[in-house]
Amino acid sequence: MGYIGKTLASDELILSKFEIHPIIYVECILFIWLIFPIYDLIKLSYVEYALTNKRVVKKAGIIRNTKEIRLPEVETVEVKQGIIGRFFGYGNVIITSTGSSKVVFSYVPKPFQAKEDIGSQLIRLKKSNSNNRL
Repeated sequence: MGYIGKTLASDELILSKFEIHPIIYVECILFIWLIFPIYDLIKLSYVEYALTNKRVVKKAGIIRNTKEIRLPEVETVEVKQGIIGRFFGYGNVIITSTGSSKVVFSYVPKPFQAKEDIGSQLIRLKKSNSNNRL
């Protein structure tokens, strides 16, 4: 007997007992599944990617986890794009340095344009450095 059964008056009878429908478990699971995307959306609002005239920079998180590669150290710039990314026009831009560290710009719109922008800045930097040496 539960709490209600223990608290019945002497002339009181339980006519029906009602339980909670198992759908509550589905609702709990859906609620948990919603929490993680909301957390991810908040996290994404603190992500910044940039190309400067001297480096590529990625800042992520509230606590500012920053990764950067100076442009003279850039070895490769790749684009990874799946079928869905190709359809919706986004992809990941992966910048690798000579020291084998990587900076990944995830879910970038027009990733091939981003790659081209980085490549153009690398060419400008090399021309500038070769002119300074003359």
